[in-house]
Amino acid sequence: NSWLKDFRGKSISKTYVLKDFIYNKAKDYYTCINGENLYYQNTTSLKTGTGYIQTTKNYQCSFCGDCWFRENCTSSKIGRTLSVNTLLEEHKRVVRENLNSENGSKLRKKRSIDVEPVFGMVKNNRSFKRFMLRGLEKVNIEWGLLSLAHNFIKLMNKQKSMAYS
Repeated sequence: NSWLKDFRGKSISKTYVLKDFIYNKAKDYYTCINGENLYYQNTTSLKTGTGYIQTTKNYQCSFCGDCWFRENCTSSKIGRTLSVNTLLEEHKRVVRENLNSENGSKLRKKRSIDVEPVFGMVKNNRSFKRFMLRGLEKVNIEWGLLSLAHNFIKLMNKQKSMAYS
């Protein structure tokens, strides 16, 4: 959902993020904007609430003492660290390629015409902010009723415009 910011090349925050560092694949280290290297320290695994295990590689810069970019880069006393989830970064790369492809561009344009106006109408004009029911089955029923009402209103408006033409 941050594709547009990535596409325009603007960082999400004012601090330096992973894409601002240059990766040396042969020697497995990152280089910061000031030319300092962040070397591999360790690998950590974290189990998410859904049971998925995320593996991240941690890199650290040995010296950030008098760096010009330190204020926007890190507040750490020991130096800048990077945590890189290589599997996630690979998935993001594939998604970026798909979104930037010719077919991806067509699908993005089609979505802006087909899907987004419907959500805008339901949320803004129908004042639908949240589901009242809980559970996937009940939410599906509630969304079905909303969709039915939306389509019925569209049908009535179409019939009304045809009657006056």
